[in-house]
Amino acid sequence: MKKLIVPIHSVVDVITNSSTQIYVQFRESSIATIKELIDNILLIGNSDLKSDDLFEFEILDPYLDEKRYEDCTLYCSDEGLINDSMEYTEQELIIQEQLENIEKIPNDEKPDWWFRNEDNEEENYSTSLLCKCKVGINNEKAKLVADTLSKLRSLFYVTAEAQY
Repeated sequence: MKKLIVPIHSVVDVITNSSTQIYVQFRESSIATIKELIDNILLIGNSDLKSDDLFEFEILDPYLDEKRYEDCTLYCSDEGLINDSMEYTEQELIIQEQLENIEKIPNDEKPDWWFRNEDNEEENYSTSLLCKCKVGINNEKAKLVADTLSKLRSLFYVTAEAQY
């Protein structure tokens, strides 16, 4: 008989007279784990395919655009591209133009603030997984699997707060 062992992520034993918060989010390692799971299931089915042959994965971050806008505003100000004497609409156009220009350049040339910092403890909010079939994959079963994988976010997002 085979056993399935599921490691415990975290335990809070004692809550004192302070606030406690727990956040669990999708990270790049979450995608790697899901790919490994899919690859092993495909292997059981005697398939030569891998998850990367069938699916594309992306972490959806609902606050990333807002964070990029704020960081780009600081960048434009530091670089002297915008200042307080300019009209708001003029500043807005410059910021949007900078965001569009940065979007077009390769990732290794983008500024560090463009990317989500997974280690920043102040960024406590839900991220989720988007899984979709690769272009050219028209298999209905694969589309069903992609849809199901995208629903896994409910397994990974845990929030707990206690305030006294």
